[in-house]
Amino acid sequence: PAEIAELAPIGAGQPVIRLPQVDNVPVTRRFLELIDHPHFQRLRRVRQLGPTHLVYPGAVHTRFEHSVGAYGVAVRYLRALLQQTSFRDLLSEDDVLVVLCAALLHDIGHYPFAHTLEAVHHPGYETPRHEGLVGDILRGHAPGLARTRASLATTMTRAIGVDPERVIRLITLKRSQLNDPVDRLCQSI
Repeated sequence: PAEIAELAPIGAGQPVIRLPQVDNVPVTRRFLELIDHPHFQRLRRVRQLGPTHLVYPGAVHTRFEHSVGAYGVAVRYLRALLQQTSFRDLLSEDDVLVVLCAALLHDIGHYPFAHTLEAVHHPGYETPRHEGLVGDILRGHAPGLARTRASLATTMTRAIGVDPERVIRLITLKRSQLNDPVDRLCQSI
């Protein structure tokens, strides 16, 4: 798995996304297909810290930046872990790609003020949990999302070759609900 293109060092001919918090995040064409998807791009309009920017004007980063940054951290973490033979023998290339997809897409269910709205309890009305929307958004079935030519799940399968249902499980299930020890390890990353 150490030879997959996503783990190549910066400067290896890959485009980068520049983020102030984590420096440059290298991305391959196949992961750019996920990032360029309209359902991922909508995260550019969802603030990471809700209304905090009204008190701290510099706190304007978005779920888009956070998600790309989480992907970048996962790339660096996997590079370091795969230096260890014992770890390298545990994961396949598919496992590494699933981890990278889950890192990139972990916040795909977020909507504006999600944490604030989820904390408000109204009798007779349950605010949807953002984690619960991940599967619907990836599959292209979430209400209110623009229809696209292909869902993120379809794009992920075609461009990267991973099982979107496995990515959804890593994002949405508790570790104790994952039966496969490799999936539990992947989720911990």
